[in-house]
Amino acid sequence: MLTHLLSVEHIYKSFDLKSGSYAVSDVGFTLRRGECLGIAGESGSGKSTLIRMIARLSDVSPGPNGENGYINMSNKTISLWPPHLFASHPLRKKIQMVFQDPDSSLNPCFTAFSSIADPLRALCGMRKKEEIKKRVYELADLVQLPHELLSRLPHQLSGGQKARVGIARALAPGPDLILLDEPTTALDVSVQGRILTLLDDLKRNLGLSMIFVSHDLSVLKLLCDNILVMLRGKTVEYAPVEQLFSNPASGYGKSLLEAMPKPPGRSSQPPYSGPAM
Repeated sequence: MLTHLLSVEHIYKSFDLKSGSYAVSDVGFTLRRGECLGIAGESGSGKSTLIRMIARLSDVSPGPNGENGYINMSNKTISLWPPHLFASHPLRKKIQMVFQDPDSSLNPCFTAFSSIADPLRALCGMRKKEEIKKRVYELADLVQLPHELLSRLPHQLSGGQKARVGIARALAPGPDLILLDEPTTALDVSVQGRILTLLDDLKRNLGLSMIFVSHDLSVLKLLCDNILVMLRGKTVEYAPVEQLFSNPASGYGKSLLEAMPKPPGRSSQPPYSGPAM
């Protein structure tokens, strides 16, 4: 039976508490082991800010009345740990992230091999060269990255190859949860499809839990079990993927569905402009 791996309750994030504005406002959800949650919404809706808090790259903020939400993983409240201290937390290696832009997230001076090996040394304490080499090759095989590419620097790799390096690096410490911040946005459609298929295979074969951020519902439909829709930092819909696609409960959810690519000749409604003020 699937059990809850992650619980997020009443989470807020403000970059200027004096202003009273929130980038994320009272968001919550649960994620079971082996599930994939999609987080959808337009740019600026708070998607990336939310998963950066879950990854402990950014701290949570108190709510407007001073209330404190929490992020609980494996029955431990990780939101109590400030980001600069969470690096030494035992759960640090259990939460890994794949970023949107591999050009900025991969060290340009590291070969693909070094990028994948780095978390093995830093988070897993591996020191023996042969042990590290064996594990890097295993990870390359998992993400279908040819071994001959491991000696290349990021600028010598294609977009899809860099995406595979980023996924292999995230898999290296043996995480329970992978956070994916629009990792296929910059890829060609054909390459994007192959990366999504790879992620789905990894989820099934390794029993991984995932949170996948995207503004494109067609991408989330391929991979996710449930979808959380955000608008202006708030949750406007949280439902199983089949329910969202067949009967969205919010006007904004319907707008996102209408914005999905359609065969020629089909019309779409105007973009959702938000609730009447």
